[in-house]
Amino acid sequence: DLTTGKLLPIAGPEELFTHAVPIEYDEDADTDPALAFFRNYFPLEAMDQEKQDSLVCFMRDWLGYCLTADTGLEMRVWFLGGGSNGKTVLSEMIAAVLGKVEDGGVHSSLPISSLCKGRGVNNDSMSDAVRARHLTVSEIDPNTQINEAGFRALVSGEEMHLKKMYKSETKCRP
Repeated sequence: DLTTGKLLPIAGPEELFTHAVPIEYDEDADTDPALAFFRNYFPLEAMDQEKQDSLVCFMRDWLGYCLTADTGLEMRVWFLGGGSNGKTVLSEMIAAVLGKVEDGGVHSSLPISSLCKGRGVNNDSMSDAVRARHLTVSEIDPNTQINEAGFRALVSGEEMHLKKMYKSETKCRP
């Protein structure tokens, strides 16, 4: 319950939940391995203790936010950097924990080209992605022009227009 912070029991079909994270909640779970993973991911050799603590805290909060249906923060996170520094490993780990939308989870992936298409253009990937709470978008190059309105709607939950191949354009909210 996002208003009280109280964990509710597993929802039944009558409650019409469309997504669930495939992880059993354990209030007494040892979170040290997860925090150690993020401390290792943001090593002290690359930053001071305060920055590391801040990044670890951010990752914990952001991942928790991804588990909710709330879009009030209108939040998106970009992982930037050269190759072979762990961006893909981190993204795959997050996707595994959150579960795929098609399996009842909250994660989906999206090719960057889907964020570049305008209104009225076939965009099956974007149509499928609106059901996700967490998206991984493929790598971007400096010349990519993202459709700002579509991206903003995807992040904020604003109404957007989508068109699947051989279908009429429809309005929806992510």
